[in-house]
Amino acid sequence: ITATVTDDSNATGTAINAITVDNVAPVVTQLTPSQSTINEGNSITLNGAFFDPGTEDAHGAVINWGDGFTSVATLDNQTQTFTATHQYLDANYNGQQGAFKITATVTDDSNATGTLTTPLTVNNVAPVITSLSNTAAIVGNVLPGQPITVSGAFADPGLLDGETVLVNWQDGTPIQQITLGVGDRSFSATHTIDAPGFFDIGVQVVDDSGAIGAGTTEAELTGVALVNGQLRIAGTQGDDTVVVRQPLTPVAY
Repeated sequence: ITATVTDDSNATGTAINAITVDNVAPVVTQLTPSQSTINEGNSITLNGAFFDPGTEDAHGAVINWGDGFTSVATLDNQTQTFTATHQYLDANYNGQQGAFKITATVTDDSNATGTLTTPLTVNNVAPVITSLSNTAAIVGNVLPGQPITVSGAFADPGLLDGETVLVNWQDGTPIQQITLGVGDRSFSATHTIDAPGFFDIGVQVVDDSGAIGAGTTEAELTGVALVNGQLRIAGTQGDDTVVVRQPLTPVAY
């Protein structure tokens, strides 16, 4: 600090004294989400406030949303408030099963920081199958021993959910599992059923929280076969004739 005294003859005297002004870190005093509980796919707005006696300091605020994303908040340096908006796309990010912590960090122009954390609950939403079909849905389209393709689509607001599709062909074979990429919302699976008949193919879409969307589609395979000692006959859409006769050589079942 320099002080200068001047008299009426413009003569001056000067004194200098050194003083140290320590920076004071900002303190985040408030952190309030617009909702404390939301469903995945929905957004929240976060409002916060901080205090810094260095009112002429420049500040910035960064929000860690707890789901792998961060963003820079809009900050008013005069009112010492900030706000930000974010959409949650996976309720089970990093295995958290809906329990998130939002952290706001305010930094001044001396790189001093203040932080505050608030909890948020994000509910998982189960996938919903929106379409499901198979190439053997009409009698006569596919015969026993020919491949059947099941195709489907589903909706899930958790756009970053990992999804697994399970297909039960209802013919005694193991359940077929398909792992989808993040963001994939359609699937297909191919299988061969050797016996004739009507099969209610079951499909489940399972998200990374274990929630399930389920559906069935019927496959109708024309033909005649002996299945586990039972004569199975699946006709066509037309007028069918079934002829039963005794074999020339007896067969034991």
